[in-house]
Amino acid sequence: MNKLLNNILSLQMIEDHQHKENILYQLHPLIKMSFVFVILLFILLSNNLKAMLIYCFLLLILVKIAHCSIKHILKHSLIVLPLSLCLGLSYVLFDRTSMLFLSIQITHGIYMMMVILLKTLLCVSYVYLLILITSFHTIMCELVRLHVPSIFVMELSLTYRYIHVLIYEAKNMSEAYLLRRPFTKGIPIKDTGSFIGHLLVKSMQESQSIYQAMICRGYDINVLYYKQIPFEKRNYFLLLIELGFFILLRGII
Repeated sequence: MNKLLNNILSLQMIEDHQHKENILYQLHPLIKMSFVFVILLFILLSNNLKAMLIYCFLLLILVKIAHCSIKHILKHSLIVLPLSLCLGLSYVLFDRTSMLFLSIQITHGIYMMMVILLKTLLCVSYVYLLILITSFHTIMCELVRLHVPSIFVMELSLTYRYIHVLIYEAKNMSEAYLLRRPFTKGIPIKDTGSFIGHLLVKSMQESQSIYQAMICRGYDINVLYYKQIPFEKRNYFLLLIELGFFILLRGII
């Protein structure tokens, strides 16, 4: 349990891994957000495995430019693969139509499973890379600039900030459980439901207390994220380059 919590805690230290000296960090956040958004659309709307490989190659280039570790990104992106693996296995079991891929005879179900796994891995990796090269506060500022409803921005912001509350409560409860049963490895399945229920109640109570304290101190989402980075003229030129790149990419794929 503690190993799992340590892995989750490492996700909350994303801002410590940002590389401010690289060129991607210096780009305007709106350009980076629009780039990732369009790439995600391309990935989600495509079922071409060769296209997925091109997006993988593009991801490797961006990771290299950002001076990030591809191992670090993949390590945290693999967390969501079990869910997509279940969906992919359903294709393998029920879609047995034969097809050729790179001169190899495979079923369409296996092909779709590989596409789904790559889609999941790529989407999470691109979003994680965006967070690595853009601070969360800056992303929230740009969402306010784009006139995203304040309630949505507030929920996203508070969810991000409250994750550590959930983790802290889970850590305390797991340690208390293991102290009462020192010879138990982890939490047995029979106690998991009760553990999760108590964890949800305690984290909700704690987060409500924190939110009330924020309200008493004058918390306002529109005031909190009003310091937006000016969108200079050169950024319009970069947007045109980005648009041209997507047109070229769409034409190739």
